[in-house]
Amino acid sequence: MLIGESYIGEGAEAAHVNTVLGERAGPVGVAWATALATPSAGHTPFVAVVIPGLPVKPMTLFVNKAPIAGDEHGTLTWGAAQAGVAGGVADAVSEGVLSEADADESLIIAAVWVNPAARDADQVYANNRAATREALRAAVAGTPQMAEVLAARHRPFNPFYSPPRESQDLAASGAGKDGREHADGGAARGGRQPADGGADGGGRRPADGRAGESGRQPADGGAGEGGHAREPEPQ
Repeated sequence: MLIGESYIGEGAEAAHVNTVLGERAGPVGVAWATALATPSAGHTPFVAVVIPGLPVKPMTLFVNKAPIAGDEHGTLTWGAAQAGVAGGVADAVSEGVLSEADADESLIIAAVWVNPAARDADQVYANNRAATREALRAAVAGTPQMAEVLAARHRPFNPFYSPPRESQDLAASGAGKDGREHADGGAARGGRQPADGGADGGGRRPADGRAGESGRQPADGGAGEGGHAREPEPQ
């Protein structure tokens, strides 16, 4: 079982795709069939198609993270996002990320976030195509490496939240809430201190300490494109 994640784009049209890749005869096959057979209100998993009547291979189950919030959101999910996911899977096979020879014996589950505030179908399509391909690439490569995770642990953030700068600095220095520094000088539990003092995986610390994944904070304090407030992403 190989698990991948990718976040591509900005604003309401950004794509966040999680993938699970595995054999039909294994636990992924069981999870795939179970999810397909047990839809719930607002969440209806379906087989992603390249064109009507032509499912992508490896067969991919599209699972929407956000409940369908209306006709426009439904059209973006089943239309642009589905086309993007199917295209991304096909790209992964075409580029050799996934084995063409093993495609009939493999299955993919793609959990896909489409913001109800999204409006630009072409951008939703492009972002989901890239995010699906890159999530599968990450799954096969086994990324991220643990060193990247440990280097970023002092300042976890995402497009919807960034901790206060003070708490980031305390975490990076190893000091407690009372301002006293731990005896290990701020080292991790394993006794290691990241060389970058809490920078992100790319070694960069945004100057304002509140940037999103792309390193930029929207001027409107978190609104999506078009001024729509971002919907919290299901966990």
